Amino acid sequence: MRSRQLQVLCVVPHPLARLAVERALKNARGIRPLRGAEPGALPRLRRQPRIIILDAATGEAVGRVVRQFRASFPQSRFLLIGAAASDEELVRTLFIGIQGYLEYGHDPTRLVSTLQSMARGHVWVSERALQQYVELSSRAIASQPDSQEGLTDRQRAVVDLVMRDLSNKEVAAALHISANTVKFHLSGIFHKLGVGDRRTLREVVNRKEDARASRLWLGLAESRCLAGTVDRNAGLRKGAAGLEGARRDGDML
Repeated sequence: MRSRQLQVLCVVPHPLARLAVERALKNARGIRPLRGAEPGALPRLRRQPRIIILDAATGEAVGRVVRQFRASFPQSRFLLIGAAASDEELVRTLFIGIQGYLEYGHDPTRLVSTLQSMARGHVWVSERALQQYVELSSRAIASQPDSQEGLTDRQRAVVDLVMRDLSNKEVAAALHISANTVKFHLSGIFHKLGVGDRRTLREVVNRKEDARASRLWLGLAESRCLAGTVDRNAGLRKGAAGLEGARRDGDML
């Protein structure tokens, strides 16, 4: 019975916000709060948390924290709590792999219902934000050239190492070729992908891969979104409607 409980990890640095979350989850039926962690400090857990709660007060470091925890807990979903956010801000959270956003100040039961909805695979943001995200990510995927299109196997290997911030000498050592040969391959890569330097190359590759990766994290089918149908399932609509209702209710945590 215990193993079926929804395991939730709280990574909220602000003591008052963390206390509010812990109180809300303490006696919640079917939810097992795991020992909290600090941003940048991965806890040692026997089982992977189903949902990880983050605090928007972490600032720009939220994206880095998400990447760090996802590397260790790839199946976990992320809920961000914070102050009232615009649709533009919500869209940015979706792009970094956050599957839900809940404002400070709601009734504790709202947090519990949000976690339960997300555990079933639903996305918890407003309909408008989700629509904007789908349109922007579809545009990014459709407009950016395939980072592998037209490249030779050797050029793909060079791109892979460049994306890891290796210098030309380090790339040469890894591939057992000369630094001049690396420069030759980079020249060909830049020409094929229409970029002029390493920084632009990384931007082009990352932009498309980020859009695709965030689609996978959110459970949205790329083909349906690209076709413009934005076929959100009932769970997505229910989650978004629930969030809108919470905003109208104005309940306090």
